[in-house]
Amino acid sequence: MPRYHVLLSHYPGYEPYDYEKAELSARDAELTIIEGDTDTVSDDLLHRCDVLLNISWRVSAELMDQMPRCCLVTVYGIGTDSVDLAAATKRGIVVSNIPLAAVDDVANHAIALLLSSLRRVVPLDAAIRRGVYDWTPLIPAHNPRGKVLGLVAFGNIARAVARKMQAAFGMQVTAYDPYVAPETGREYNVRLTTLDEVLRTSDFVSVHAPLTPETRGLIGEAQLRLMKPAAHLVVTSRGGVVDEATLAKSLREGWIAGAALDVQAHEPVPPGDPLLDAPNLILTPHCAGYSEESTAEIKRLACDAACRVLEGRWPRWVVNKGVEPRVALAEVSP
Repeated sequence: MPRYHVLLSHYPGYEPYDYEKAELSARDAELTIIEGDTDTVSDDLLHRCDVLLNISWRVSAELMDQMPRCCLVTVYGIGTDSVDLAAATKRGIVVSNIPLAAVDDVANHAIALLLSSLRRVVPLDAAIRRGVYDWTPLIPAHNPRGKVLGLVAFGNIARAVARKMQAAFGMQVTAYDPYVAPETGREYNVRLTTLDEVLRTSDFVSVHAPLTPETRGLIGEAQLRLMKPAAHLVVTSRGGVVDEATLAKSLREGWIAGAALDVQAHEPVPPGDPLLDAPNLILTPHCAGYSEESTAEIKRLACDAACRVLEGRWPRWVVNKGVEPRVALAEVSP
């Protein structure tokens, strides 16, 4: 019987899990894949769980209490808003993420959404399919060259967006991030300033803030009214950062010219949600981080975190840095 037991919360698109099975088996660990929510899992499986590879679950304090052996929760991606970090820290559960694997893909998707919104690609395509061959709905369109791109948060993905848009279109870039030093902005030729100034002066705004108590509803009515009428808003981080009902209203009433969301507060978007009939809005299904290459890298690094902890080592990236782990972990160089 294997010494360790690892649970994986399945989400379509990440299968097959042959790589995870092979890597964990080599560390004397059995992998159980759960195709459902937490209420579909037996108490015995939860009780035996040493590591949770989390793709789709909400990891609450109550769930952690059902996993008394669990010493690591590692998420398949960057955001850890699905995990109650305070509860994990209190229980000695290390929480790990993968901050670098999909940076390029999310940056590319943000840029694709920005350009698609600017050029009204989706409604023009839909019009042709209805038999309307007319490009006047594109009016007024603007060339992005030399315009101002505003970034809300300036982490790895936002920095990649800045670099690409500066190189491709010679854009001026400003950013709001109270946790980033001004010299970091200067390194990227990006001016760090206030959120209000970013919104007021930018022709395009790309939101990259994680969802935290501080950022929930960060972009609301006051912020949307600050934006230029010709501005476009793109969000590829977390849906709850933007007040979506107010965003839908802003598009209907023309406060801004367009928006594109890869993430929504409720996923999937429920029927009747105001986003679904908002004009000049592009929606994609939380897929910005996907590519064959990034998925392979995410799987490799998630397994690496699990294997390190099972071998008594710290994972490469720890989100709840003050945690005192349930099991002794040694500091070992990568």
